[in-house]
Amino acid sequence: MPERKYHIVHTESSGGWGGQEIRILNEAHEFIKRGHQVTLVVSTGSPIAQRSKEYQIPTVELPIGKKTLKGLFALCNWIAHNDFDVINTHSSSDSWMVALGMRLTFKHKPLIRTRHVSAPVSKNWATSWLYQTASYHIVTTGEKLRQTLINDNAIHPDKITSVPTGIDCQQFIPTTDKTRIRKQLKLPSDKTIIGIVATLRSWKGHQYLIEAFHQLGHHKTHLLIVGNGPQWSNIQQQIDQFGIKDNVTLCGEQSNVTPWLQAMDIFCLPSYANEGVPQSIMQAMACGLPIISTNVGSITEIVNENTGIIVESKDSLSLKAALLDLINNEKIRVTLGNNAINFSKKHCNINTMIGKMEIIFNQSIKNSPPKSFEKKQYIIFLTKGDQVPSFRYRLAPLITELEKRQYTCHTERLASSKYLWRLWKNKQLYQHASIIILHKLLLPKVEVDLLRTFCSTIILDIDDAIYLKKPRWTDHLMPYSTHKGRKFQYLISKCNVSIAGNHELGKKISSLGGKAKIISTGIDVNGCKKERVDTHSLCKIVWIGLPTNLKYLQMLHTVFATLTQTEPQFILQIICSHFPNWEDVRLEKVIWSKDTEKQYLANADIGIMPLDNSESARGKCAFKLLQYMAASLPCIASPVGANSYVVEDGKTGYLVNSKEEWIEKISLLIHHPQQRKDMGRKGLLFARSKYDQNTIAKTYANYITQLLKI
Repeated sequence: MPERKYHIVHTESSGGWGGQEIRILNEAHEFIKRGHQVTLVVSTGSPIAQRSKEYQIPTVELPIGKKTLKGLFALCNWIAHNDFDVINTHSSSDSWMVALGMRLTFKHKPLIRTRHVSAPVSKNWATSWLYQTASYHIVTTGEKLRQTLINDNAIHPDKITSVPTGIDCQQFIPTTDKTRIRKQLKLPSDKTIIGIVATLRSWKGHQYLIEAFHQLGHHKTHLLIVGNGPQWSNIQQQIDQFGIKDNVTLCGEQSNVTPWLQAMDIFCLPSYANEGVPQSIMQAMACGLPIISTNVGSITEIVNENTGIIVESKDSLSLKAALLDLINNEKIRVTLGNNAINFSKKHCNINTMIGKMEIIFNQSIKNSPPKSFEKKQYIIFLTKGDQVPSFRYRLAPLITELEKRQYTCHTERLASSKYLWRLWKNKQLYQHASIIILHKLLLPKVEVDLLRTFCSTIILDIDDAIYLKKPRWTDHLMPYSTHKGRKFQYLISKCNVSIAGNHELGKKISSLGGKAKIISTGIDVNGCKKERVDTHSLCKIVWIGLPTNLKYLQMLHTVFATLTQTEPQFILQIICSHFPNWEDVRLEKVIWSKDTEKQYLANADIGIMPLDNSESARGKCAFKLLQYMAASLPCIASPVGANSYVVEDGKTGYLVNSKEEWIEKISLLIHHPQQRKDMGRKGLLFARSKYDQNTIAKTYANYITQLLKI
């Protein structure tokens, strides 16, 4: 017995229903009864997922029915975020994906591969890796299957154990009143009933049993077929073709097969492939039935001359002969049946199976101790560029604050190509991370899933509408992108939280089902000038921004063209890397750099931020206005999105709508330098009180610290 109770995970990718799935459920149920924690990870919508509810087994449904990247990443995500002691796989797809998932997530837990069927195992290098390296131990449902893997696939005998499926010998027992049971099931009481319990699959050999039954003459016999499956219509057609419908009962799938077995006189399973030790044969033996079957898989380990008759597979004539031997000799039937009862009690009891599996799990866990990385408080920032304003003013102060708190921060610039590889190459770094923060990164779904396998806590940080198309130049719009919208919705669904720079972005995240947290972008107000000294005669009106935002400045072309004619005392200063070609406006073009930004803002007089009322504009976080306020500049802005929260109309600047208002307010400030100073001073005080980047960085860092404690 194990020294402690374990968390055992069983995976099953099969979408079918049969003995394999029944064994998994029975085994899981018995381990729960013994005090262990068991979780089933199964294919979405599969029969085993539905039946597990009847057994009250905790079940997780994932898209693992086939070997796909979607299934792999879903499984990786589950493995990465759940703790367990051992994982037991049962079919090909889930075995491959679990083996890869354990490697991708660096989960050092023993993998037990249970092999249920007799189909040949490939001898290529990949399959050899799965069985020889990835799997800690292999379980077969019969000794013959075990010997096949040893001889054909060169697997060491110590690595494989045969654990035949066990049955509940208290449920499957002989009846003392066959007549009563047949009456209840509406079966003939005066005939010899030949029966089969199996999923209706081709390799179960139903067609050969029906042929043999037809050849018997069937006037003293009745055929009982219990089960459902893909061969249903073919079996019905064969029965109709032979004209034996009145002598055959097709009862379909039965949740309790015990009374149906008790109603039989002979049990027959003429399989020709894909068998281990069939549960239905063991159940029939426990009910005291003589068995007729084939030498397929490990059937002969329980069916021999003492318990039944072995016939050639795919041979209805030999099957007919065996049936006649038992039909015509009740004494032989009784002898074989009694021997079958004794054999099943000794060798087929479910407690024997559970005891053997418990030993395998116990040894694998003890002999395969977890290898874990030292989990430090690493916080990784993934970005396309750490020199863009949103990173420099939003995340760089956060990194400084986090490092003061003894966190280790690492910024990784993500390449714009080489998808998957750009993440995969740094997988160990990401595996160490406590949190990964994505800076305005709209990752493809497959990369989101991959990243989730590396780290359990992912944050998206945005101060812009990244779900919209980017304009190529100033006259291009930014319409909603369906493709980007779907990517954005999927991304926020996988992130633990999305940090938004303003309320509009927060509302967008929430409307799509994500968790939103509003943290504004801060500005460095400590190094700003306190008083302006006018050293120039022209009033300098400044606009600063990226080339993609020049389209908003383009809206004021006619405004400044008019002012150039009416107000000769001003010049428009544009700080950018690209510039509009306005010959009718007095312009000063300043190539942006960190130094020129501070220098020219310090010597400007008025800051402007025009916007349209588009979704893109509403996603802006009014960072230009904060830059102007930090430089003690009065602001004139469009009342869109965060602009309306930042500018207090008439006190720190003006909010204007029409071109006429733009001309009016710009002219007013050009002619009133004292008002400019007063507004600039109030704007600086407002920025210091609400948007100081050090204060905001502390708020941000406090929130991250709370996340790490959860």
